[in-house]
Amino acid sequence: MLILVLFSRNYLGVHTPQDVFIGLLSTLALILVMRKIFRWLETGNQLSKKWILFVISLVLSTLAAVYYEFKSYPLLTGADGSLIVDPAKLILDSYKGIGYYIGGAASLLFVHYFRGYEAEKATAEQRIGTVLIALIVYYLVTMVLSPQFIHMLPARFAYTAEGFSRIFITFGILPVVAGRMLAKKSG
Repeated sequence: MLILVLFSRNYLGVHTPQDVFIGLLSTLALILVMRKIFRWLETGNQLSKKWILFVISLVLSTLAAVYYEFKSYPLLTGADGSLIVDPAKLILDSYKGIGYYIGGAASLLFVHYFRGYEAEKATAEQRIGTVLIALIVYYLVTMVLSPQFIHMLPARFAYTAEGFSRIFITFGILPVVAGRMLAKKSG
């Protein structure tokens, strides 16, 4: 699948081979970095390390937003003269990514303070039920809550809030609620 996706980006003309190669390398690098970060989080004072990670996430997100705002974006057009990729859309999608990133870091802190779902202690039925509920909640957030941000906030903030809410609700709030519900059933 990975090779097919990489090929399709080139075949459809939406990315150059260099784009695809750099994207692949940066993804692999990110996976290695995240692996080291999660191993680092498992040792020592986990709470202070999660706070450090959260603050670093805020700083990096702010720097990324500044970069996205001031980076030049070429206008790529197709043979018919139509815009292939809208730079304004790229910027907004980048803000959604910032929201995902901050939402993930905030989720680590939230779950630390409000212990929740622990898959190791759950039965297979509880795990399946939790995943199904998570999918339903995720799609409700995506279809109901996310569109509301556009009406309430400026576009960049709306996209950041959308990305944040999707990740924070799915990986922060939902595991805590599921854990407490499972604890009541077993207790």
